[in-house]
Amino acid sequence: MDLHKQYQDQLLLAVHALAKSHACGHSLDNALSQLIAVTSNLPAQKYDKWERFIRWALWQAKSIYKPAVWRFWLKPAESIPWVDLCSENGFKREHALRAMIVGAPNVFFFIVTFRRLNDWVPQVRECAKENFMAMAKNTDPSIVVTALFRLLPCWNSWTRMDEDSKTLILGIASSPDVKGQIVSRIVHSSVGPLSLIFSQLSRNEIFDSRLDEIAKHAIQPMVRARAYQSLLDGKMTWLSARVWEWRDIRYCKGYYKPVLGSRPVRSAENKIAILQIASIDPSPVVRKVAVDYLIREMTNNALDHALVSLVNRFAADKSASIAERGKFACKKLNINQH
Repeated sequence: MDLHKQYQDQLLLAVHALAKSHACGHSLDNALSQLIAVTSNLPAQKYDKWERFIRWALWQAKSIYKPAVWRFWLKPAESIPWVDLCSENGFKREHALRAMIVGAPNVFFFIVTFRRLNDWVPQVRECAKENFMAMAKNTDPSIVVTALFRLLPCWNSWTRMDEDSKTLILGIASSPDVKGQIVSRIVHSSVGPLSLIFSQLSRNEIFDSRLDEIAKHAIQPMVRARAYQSLLDGKMTWLSARVWEWRDIRYCKGYYKPVLGSRPVRSAENKIAILQIASIDPSPVVRKVAVDYLIREMTNNALDHALVSLVNRFAADKSASIAERGKFACKKLNINQH
């Protein structure tokens, strides 16, 4: 059976079981545990699609399992925990948010709650912003970190997200328990868009005190390169937004121009030492950051034996593009290549 279809079937059964228990006035614990187990295994991509599927399954289930009018002593609860966050009814979403007093049970429902921060219904949006921080504090830090790592790479493409929502996310990422796990994943993970996540979280001071560690020990070369760039330039940069710019309005041709944000950070005191460490990095991506900085910033006034040795090392680099830059630096600084 197709894996996607299998997930749909499991999700449909779990939602129906929850709706049936709700309509009969029974305890929702077992059915809710089943739904949480299913949603914990959902693929990370297209959570909005799974949210719409739950909304449809909930609508279908409620049309099947209706409370018996004559059994008035088994009045159902006013809302179904977590599931009503996916309801098409804005009042139900608001009620679910107001009733939320515990942490998110898994990454899926944490992200669903976050999506309510930008709900089209104003009452739900305001209520979500008031409750989201409290819910995040009661959520397991590992769940929060995983959710952030799935949200951050795409939040600039999510046009409904406002700056207040981004500020809330950055505030959660700055809490001590979450921040430690974020840095650990940035350093030790080998897969995923970690460079983009590192860039987006650089809006806050999460990495400022550990830039040296990230530059030297991060597994992904692009993460090391960004850390070295920050140490050398003395600033953090990130993708702030994408603005549409016409290339030829007559033919309706254009593109989204990236807009970068930045803020100052502690610059490395001994930049020659940083360049020397970066020059022996196994990745040409990192070595390119070092040689580009050297060409851009170094002048004859800063010449010494260490700099001459460094420029010659770049000129003899096994990467052709870096070797060309190294030879150019030799000419710029009037260094005899050897």
